Amino acid sequence: MVSTIINAFPVNLKGLYQKLPVEYLNFQIRDMREEDIPAAAQILFQTFNDFNSTVGLPKEWESLDQAAGIVSILFNHPFYLAWVAEEKGTGRILGSNFLDFGDQVSAPGPLSITTDAQNLRVGRAFMDFFKEYCIEAGKPEIRFVQVGNNAKSFALYSSLGYIPRETLTMVSGRVSPAIARLYRNRYHIRRMLPEDADYCNHMYQNCVGVDRYHDIRNSTSGILYQPYVLLDRSEDDKIAAYTTGYSLLGHGIYATDEAFQALFSLVSSQTEQDLVFHLMAQRYPSLLLWSIRDAKLKVVRQQILMSHGGEYRSPEGAIYFPGMAY
Repeated sequence: MVSTIINAFPVNLKGLYQKLPVEYLNFQIRDMREEDIPAAAQILFQTFNDFNSTVGLPKEWESLDQAAGIVSILFNHPFYLAWVAEEKGTGRILGSNFLDFGDQVSAPGPLSITTDAQNLRVGRAFMDFFKEYCIEAGKPEIRFVQVGNNAKSFALYSSLGYIPRETLTMVSGRVSPAIARLYRNRYHIRRMLPEDADYCNHMYQNCVGVDRYHDIRNSTSGILYQPYVLLDRSEDDKIAAYTTGYSLLGHGIYATDEAFQALFSLVSSQTEQDLVFHLMAQRYPSLLLWSIRDAKLKVVRQQILMSHGGEYRSPEGAIYFPGMAY
């Protein structure tokens, strides 16, 4: 946990180790301030949507307000750190990045850099900055998900020592009412409660090998996430699966293929919006077939889970669906 790992000073307003601004030739990286949010949101909105349009992907953000909401939420999140790159001389914001720092493994992103600054090595500087921050704070293991269509960012991360670990297939959609009915006799769902966090974290640790209590516990606040647990009636309502949300940041652990199918189906029967998950298709080919052939869900894009530092262990004993963090 953060409080037992970080002993460095000074600390920021969130009680986390505070790294002083780092100077580069044309810019500096410093803590994000509240007044930086509009500029950071504009860059996030523009750069992601512009890139997606060049490679035939759907829009990342439906509106500038949506992007601004994400920046504001992450800026105020108790376990996220936020930085900007500021141009020397003008004070112009060139880009921003965030760091999920609440648990054993840290995760950077989303990273966005304004188009006319992408040859200033801002992205490389951000990733070096994060590595130094995590090492200095005593938490050197970093993981994140990279969009497979972006060969330039993949080359950058690889050159910095980040290793590709898993290929992910991002899937979106909802099942039909008929499919959801198949699971209602044996299973039912409810929103995850704070008191579920210990058990869900135990499931996560057994499968993935690292602690993720803070992310799971914080998902129950309803900010960024809509978490659910799947209860198995045949085993006295034992939790058979959980998700912190079928969204970009949400992850899940499932005891069996059927547990994934049941939780996804029962959650999707309660919403009118498409749900999103990241499937390790090579590890779980039967779930890929179910998703595409039976449930008629759509593939959005391919992605890559990357890591640096620590000892990566392949998931075992259950089924793991990462989020965009890991």
